[in-house]
Amino acid sequence: MNEKVVARDTGDAAVVAGVANTGVITGSVTVTGRPVARSVYRRQALRIMPDRLFDREAELARLVEFCAAADGPSYSWLRAPAWAGKSALMASLAAAPPGGVRIVPFFVTSRWAEQNDHVAFTDVVTEQLAELLSEPVPEAMPATRGLVFDDLLERAAALCVSRGERLVLLVDGLDEDRGVVAGPNAHSIAALLPAPTPPGLRVLVSGRPSPPIPSDVPARHPLRDKAIVWDLTPSRLAQVVREDMLRELDAALYGAPIERDLVGLVTSARGGLSTRDIGELTGLSTHEVHRHLNTVAGRTFMGRPSHWFDHDVYVLGHEDLQVAATEQLGADELARYRQKLHQWADGYREKGWPTDTPEYLLRGYFRLLQQERDLDRMLGCGTDTARHDRMLDLTGGDSVALAEIAAASDAFTALDPPDLVAVSRLAVHYDSLSRRNADIPPELAVVWAAVGHTVRAENLADSMTDPADRVLALVQIARQAHTSHHTVDDLLRRALTTTRSIREPGKRTWALTTVATALAEVERPGDARQVLDEATANGFPEPWVQPFLATAAASLGDPTLVVELARRLDDQQLFAVAAARRAQAGDTRQADEFLDHIALPDQKVWAAGMVAEGFAAAHDWERAIAAVDAAEAGAMLVSDEPSRSHMFGQLARVCALAGDPARAEQLIDKAATTAGNVSSDHRHGPLARAAAAVGRWDEAVRIATSMSGSAVPAELAKDAAKAGRIELADELAAGISDTKARLAVTASLARIAADAGDRERAIALADAIETTARSAAAHFAKPDTLAAVITALATTGHVSDAAALATSIPEQRHRNRALAAVAGAAPAEHRDTAAALARSIDDPDDAARALADVAMTAATAGDLADAIALAEEAVTMAAALDPSFDQIGQLPAFGLAARTYAVAGQPDRAVATTNLLTNETFRETVRTTVATAAAQAGRYADAVAIARTATVKRDRLYTLAIIASTAVDTRDLDVARDIVADLAPPLGWAADELARTYTALGEQAQALAIVDHLESTARAKTEPRWHDEGLIDAARAFVHAGGATNLLARFPEIIPLAEDTSGPRWRQGLQHAARRVLAAAALWHAKRGEIDKILALTNTIGPVREHLGMTGVGLPQADAQAAAALALAESAGIDQALDLARSISDPTRRATAVTAIATHAGAPANRALVAEAIRTGGVVPCLPALAAVDPDAVVAVADEATRLIHII
Repeated sequence: MNEKVVARDTGDAAVVAGVANTGVITGSVTVTGRPVARSVYRRQALRIMPDRLFDREAELARLVEFCAAADGPSYSWLRAPAWAGKSALMASLAAAPPGGVRIVPFFVTSRWAEQNDHVAFTDVVTEQLAELLSEPVPEAMPATRGLVFDDLLERAAALCVSRGERLVLLVDGLDEDRGVVAGPNAHSIAALLPAPTPPGLRVLVSGRPSPPIPSDVPARHPLRDKAIVWDLTPSRLAQVVREDMLRELDAALYGAPIERDLVGLVTSARGGLSTRDIGELTGLSTHEVHRHLNTVAGRTFMGRPSHWFDHDVYVLGHEDLQVAATEQLGADELARYRQKLHQWADGYREKGWPTDTPEYLLRGYFRLLQQERDLDRMLGCGTDTARHDRMLDLTGGDSVALAEIAAASDAFTALDPPDLVAVSRLAVHYDSLSRRNADIPPELAVVWAAVGHTVRAENLADSMTDPADRVLALVQIARQAHTSHHTVDDLLRRALTTTRSIREPGKRTWALTTVATALAEVERPGDARQVLDEATANGFPEPWVQPFLATAAASLGDPTLVVELARRLDDQQLFAVAAARRAQAGDTRQADEFLDHIALPDQKVWAAGMVAEGFAAAHDWERAIAAVDAAEAGAMLVSDEPSRSHMFGQLARVCALAGDPARAEQLIDKAATTAGNVSSDHRHGPLARAAAAVGRWDEAVRIATSMSGSAVPAELAKDAAKAGRIELADELAAGISDTKARLAVTASLARIAADAGDRERAIALADAIETTARSAAAHFAKPDTLAAVITALATTGHVSDAAALATSIPEQRHRNRALAAVAGAAPAEHRDTAAALARSIDDPDDAARALADVAMTAATAGDLADAIALAEEAVTMAAALDPSFDQIGQLPAFGLAARTYAVAGQPDRAVATTNLLTNETFRETVRTTVATAAAQAGRYADAVAIARTATVKRDRLYTLAIIASTAVDTRDLDVARDIVADLAPPLGWAADELARTYTALGEQAQALAIVDHLESTARAKTEPRWHDEGLIDAARAFVHAGGATNLLARFPEIIPLAEDTSGPRWRQGLQHAARRVLAAAALWHAKRGEIDKILALTNTIGPVREHLGMTGVGLPQADAQAAAALALAESAGIDQALDLARSISDPTRRATAVTAIATHAGAPANRALVAEAIRTGGVVPCLPALAAVDPDAVVAVADEATRLIHII
């Protein structure tokens, strides 16, 4: 057995570019992706088929005729009782298929736990289909196993048709399927069989007349058509064989003790034991076991090929033998044999599942536990990280482990009530494993190609779970200079094929443009143009994709196409992208032509800067400097200082690279002078990189590390590596806290090392990246995930544990934010601890915000004296902060403190704190939230007083309208009436709120007057943008005026606006706004329990369902969807609400909606719903519901996450 050695407890980690290795590596390291599938399952048919079929020539000919027929039914069911010879006939056909027929077989074997359910069926058939398609076995999650199977089956059938062949799916023994249970939880093999069948596929099945067809098979499925059934006449020879086998079984059971042990172990294990396994269990040598299995009771046992290794495993020779042995051994003796199996498994578990762990213990053993419903041991297997790692080593993937965890979770969910602690523990491992490969950067594949490991590079690319990443990796491998033309063609063909599996339209278009650009680069313009046409066939894409589209068009050197794109998308920035691309190709003439198309001065200057960078990338320094001259001259025309700073930094770096450091220094000074109070990485990035380019590395690092994101440190790390400052590059990479971003930049550093000839460093970095990315703990070690766990733990009252977990986070920024989250989430009885935690945070911005959060929590709880004291302390702390960057650091603390004062009945102090913000946008936004907080606390007079302190009339009226709407929510209608009596209807942001208020007050005429005014004003507009935007405003107000039922009749334009994906950026905003109007109408009906009307609206356009409920101010999308489902639960009942929630396609949003309904359902139904949500969307989105329903489950999640993280 050739496997890697796992080193554990080997000491401290050494960090290399942000990736740690704590193990000992001996010899060469080979970590590969998944190779093209190779199935040995045909050996199964060879083992089952008899040496000769007696008197079955006619039956075999009939099967051959069915397989090759040009028409007729696509299904045939060979049906007969036990011992009729069905399997012999089916195996003979599968082992020697007729010409032009490709048979993919599966033999259901009930006495073998690894080959008797839908999981085994999909595993075996998927492997065979992948081999037929020359692909690796896809890494499917249990939730997507069926979809992946359907896709492979359809593509394999299409491939056979293209070759003039017929594909036949052969399934023998449907009656032996042990995954079938009664009722709605059935998971049968039969239900997975395609209906209808794709072109080129036929399905041949066999089985006994009983049991009946499983309940999960649809009513119109071909298996329910009696016309496909062929009743086979039993074979007389098979009956003779049956009697002989039963006599042999009796002889073994009542012969020598070792023979009874052999039968007892194989029977209790339900098959799958090898001679070595039985030897370990009995103390016999492998030779002795082999002799007994093959001589003493030769036909009692049947050898089958192992799934993972090149040896046989043994099962009883027929299902009837399994039944007879079970009866004769009895329950007590079988339990004794099972105990031996458990002790055997415990021994390997205690050793950490070493490399010589038997296959049975990693595959068949869990199926035994599942059939025996041994929940404790199932939980142990599902939460055993070492076992999961050993499975990964053997299979190259996590599908087997994920299937086990899912099965264990289903078992605990099925309990009454569900065991949420166990379900949550299992979910931590499921979520971790399912995301294990998600952080592998596409550029890592290129690194392996660059150091000469092309096969490994391609295998790694094929193993990437995200098809978009897979496309990028294949394209980048193809771009390697030393790749042969034949390989390039193959790689780009595979990349193009992969684009068709990307479901999200924007990503698919991006992937197609990426392939088109690569085709243009290898001088295949015809193919590139064809792919580009496919990318734009369904309209123009989302804004983020459009520059890639322009790049692809520019790569073709086709100015007409670029002009057409830019004009249809109404985006002159595409000319800038195209100009830079042509500059990089050394085409000055065409770059200038594209620049001439840009009319706006600001955009022309930006484009000149991009062109300068393009020439610099091509090392055309003379033209680069000329472009700098043009850009610098125009930069002073740019009115926005941050933008001008960005431009100067960009040009400074070009000058430094072009060998003009003096001019670069001048431009850096200009950039620094005009930077102003800018906090964006996008603006400061060029300044940092320019400083590095002239050797001012300390300054560059200071700028980069002061930014909140990872983009600037990542680019600077690459610049440092190229400049030979390897230690600095590694240090910058290691400082990036986000795992995916850190690994991506580390892959770039490895690529730079490979390009520089430092093969040893490149390989070391690449190995370390794979080790880190594939760690099962990576997901829960991510700051956002860990913060969610910590926050939920704090809400359950385990504040000290939450604080300890937060303190263990190594990166300061994320540690501080986690501590702040603990402080804000701590219950009232832990307020002193929460305040102390807030004060302990070593970053003053985060400390002030955390303290203000604690103050707000105290005010909400009614502890006003504490709240005021804490708010005062927070304001004092925040006032001492650096007010630069538009008071970004002070904003959260001032805002929360002002809301605290408002809730505590101190409006003057609330206003004074609000006015500490000098940025008008921030100040007025905070004022609205402060006034709203006062209103929600029932302090309406204070709320109105706070609103009237706004200096801008629009802001004042908007805030008053929000207060009136809040009064409607709390049924303080007299207050709402008094407020709107003093308002002239604001016809902007607050129109819908005012319409809603008038409607609630019974003054619908006033509400509809607002709608009429908005609509007439909009329809009078001739500019499309303002016309459509105004109609959407009017439609939204109409919904709030009670017009949801007649929305589409009055505003039919909403549907095409919601469906439109073409055009410039502003149209994308209108599309989302139109969808929100439809969602608001759906929510309006939800609150009235009108399920039919909800479905009528949401079915008008698919994406509306995903936006359901996006109507609340500042309400996150997922929470809003949950609010809609909850509204329906309150008005129409749980069942209808669940139907709606379960129709949401995004798993995380669906889980959020289900947990919201769970809070309304009450015990014990809420536990089942939370368990369902966890299985749907993972445990992290469900933590708030878990904290409310079962706090112990949150503690279990934290414990499992902590244990996982400590394994890293």
